[in-house]
Amino acid sequence: MRLDEFFEESDPLMPPFFEIVLGLIVVLAVIGFVGAIVAGVIRYRTTKRMAIRSGMTEADAAGFAMTSEHGLEAAFVADRLAGVVSAPTATATVEERLAELATLRDKSLISAEEYDDKRRRILDSL
Repeated sequence: MRLDEFFEESDPLMPPFFEIVLGLIVVLAVIGFVGAIVAGVIRYRTTKRMAIRSGMTEADAAGFAMTSEHGLEAAFVADRLAGVVSAPTATATVEERLAELATLRDKSLISAEEYDDKRRRILDSL
């Protein structure tokens, strides 16, 4: 049997085996690609939602979700800790709180802007 006779006898509706395999590989690659995109979108949305619930602004939460390698895990922990109330501590007087705040500023542990903001909050709580 010659090669041209083989092609004449083959069924024109049935593609050769390698075309079937190639088609399956392309279909699986497309499914994998779409699956990866869907998984990424779900991870991003979940991370952003948890970060917002933990108290971040929407812009910070979006940045956190996009740039952090472990964003989902960190957002989960932050979300779980957001509702945790720490053990009650002795309430410091306004004078003690302001003195501690000034000490932090003097040691350069907080900026002048942070000092002003916290000082204003303390005084507003009166």
